[in-house]
Amino acid sequence: AASRFCAPISLISLVESDRQWFKARIGLDREETPLSEAFCAHTIAHDGVTVVPDTTRDPRFADNPFVTGPNQVRFYAGAPLILSTGDRVGTLCIKDHDPRDGFSERDRQDLADLAALATDLMEQRVAGMRHATTETRYRDIVDSAAASIVVVDADGGIVSANPATAVIFTRDGCSLEGAPIRLLLPDLPHPAANNDGPAHAAFEFQGLRGDGSDVPVDVVVNRWHDSRGRAFATLMMRDLTARREAERALAASRRETDAARAAAERAYLRLEDAVEVMPGGFGLFDAEDRLVVCNARARSLYAPVAHMLVTGTRYEDILRACVEAQLFVIPDGMAAEDWIRNRLDYHRLPAGHEDIRLSDGRWIRLEDRGTRDGGSVCVRIDVTASKRREASFKLLFEGNPVPMWLHDPRSRRIVEANANATSLYGYDRESFLAMSLSDIEIEPALGGTSESVTAHRHRRADGAVIDVEIVQSHMVFEDRELVLCGLLDVTARTEAEASLRFARDSAEEASRMKSQFLANMSHELRTPLNAILGFSQLLTEGIAGPLTPNARDYVGYIDSSGQHLLSIIEDVLDLSRFEAGHLKLHEDEVDLADTIASAIDLVRGSAVERGIAIDLDIAAETCCV
Repeated sequence: AASRFCAPISLISLVESDRQWFKARIGLDREETPLSEAFCAHTIAHDGVTVVPDTTRDPRFADNPFVTGPNQVRFYAGAPLILSTGDRVGTLCIKDHDPRDGFSERDRQDLADLAALATDLMEQRVAGMRHATTETRYRDIVDSAAASIVVVDADGGIVSANPATAVIFTRDGCSLEGAPIRLLLPDLPHPAANNDGPAHAAFEFQGLRGDGSDVPVDVVVNRWHDSRGRAFATLMMRDLTARREAERALAASRRETDAARAAAERAYLRLEDAVEVMPGGFGLFDAEDRLVVCNARARSLYAPVAHMLVTGTRYEDILRACVEAQLFVIPDGMAAEDWIRNRLDYHRLPAGHEDIRLSDGRWIRLEDRGTRDGGSVCVRIDVTASKRREASFKLLFEGNPVPMWLHDPRSRRIVEANANATSLYGYDRESFLAMSLSDIEIEPALGGTSESVTAHRHRRADGAVIDVEIVQSHMVFEDRELVLCGLLDVTARTEAEASLRFARDSAEEASRMKSQFLANMSHELRTPLNAILGFSQLLTEGIAGPLTPNARDYVGYIDSSGQHLLSIIEDVLDLSRFEAGHLKLHEDEVDLADTIASAIDLVRGSAVERGIAIDLDIAAETCCV
């Protein structure tokens, strides 16, 4: 029984009125015990096998000395010994120091068979019968055992080995009989020759397979003597390979589990840190809509019901607590239950965001999103300042005397416009907000004074064309990226500029004609003047005969006057060139005495006619300039 079930303790006990004594025992030094301590006292009262998987959990045996004492019995299985006459004389039992689960029906049957075998042996000893049957039954049990069972003689030779031995050690079973036990267990001391050791012992050794590889085995050694006094040992060995692999796998699994647990703890701490540093309120709900975690900002926003923001609270319960605390402003005419239902509908099927007002005047933006596991993430942002800015903007926008609109930069559709803008274009508000910039533009931007100021030509509702300058700026309004445009009607200025351009062009044309006239006039004057100057030079040179002194003076006057007139004509032409931007100035020395004398000669005739005498008195050393 000890070999078949790998049990450290196996007993055949005979029961009397006040005691049980052990006819045969393995793993126990005592020869008898009081009946009050006997497990078998319970077993003998039943026909079947009694199994106690864990004695510490069975109130019948939890305080038994075999359980609480040094034997530390944790498992018990016993079968009654019933003679052929029907008398119950004792039990066959096995005990282990560790609890066992899964004692199968086959195990029960084998134990019952062994009990019957023990009974047969006892009756055989009395009657001397049934020896052959008992031997066969024993061999069947040994051969069917999953553990290796080997009998070794005093010389260390293998007397017998069951089929499981060949399987565990991958050797031919026939070749094992007569072979030394060292073939299987090289490091095991001689099991049958050690008379000084205990009759029962358990070890773990490295066995040797037929292919030379090691196999870990659990070895239970039971020494005994046959009827002739010869020493033998029965070795029961179990292959520990699967258990070792399971232990390694379990250890690896534990390491992985510990690593995963540590990683999960680190991730959770990071999540807590991330949640706490979020600028808005944050709440995570599981698939059953119960709160998992929230940050301090959420508790601050929901201060009147902060005691509800604990793990496990349902979202609906939090909503109802908010209504009871009058945290939110419920629209006039709406019942509280309807408001709660609307909030729950949004929470379960969120679409975008919603802004709701608190009773203290603040505004909170709701942003709910579903998670892949069926839960939800709720973000709450205080948008009170934004709402106030939007209100101020709307006030300034609507009351601004400057026509203004907001349009989408992608679609170019007009989103909002003030009254002055709709008045400027002659549309009602509804019609104007249904339009895009393409509906009012005649030409693309005509340029402007800067990148943000551009000139445009638009058409009013009555068909009139107006010129406008647009100042634009990109901004975010009601969570949308829009372009704010301020308009200035510059139609009158444009018309005035056109008139000025016409006047300028006309003046430039008149100036061009004047210059042309002066050029023609100078040509017409220069021709007779050149003739006069030529004749005066001929007279001076005496071509027509000698001149009297007075005549020579008069001819000189004619020549100097002609030269002066020619100079005036050149000055007029220079003025024309100056206006055209073609005049180039040159520096030159001028003799002041000659210049003054020439000036006197020009006016001398007129002075004589009026009785005016002109004298020139100039120092000889007068310099030139």
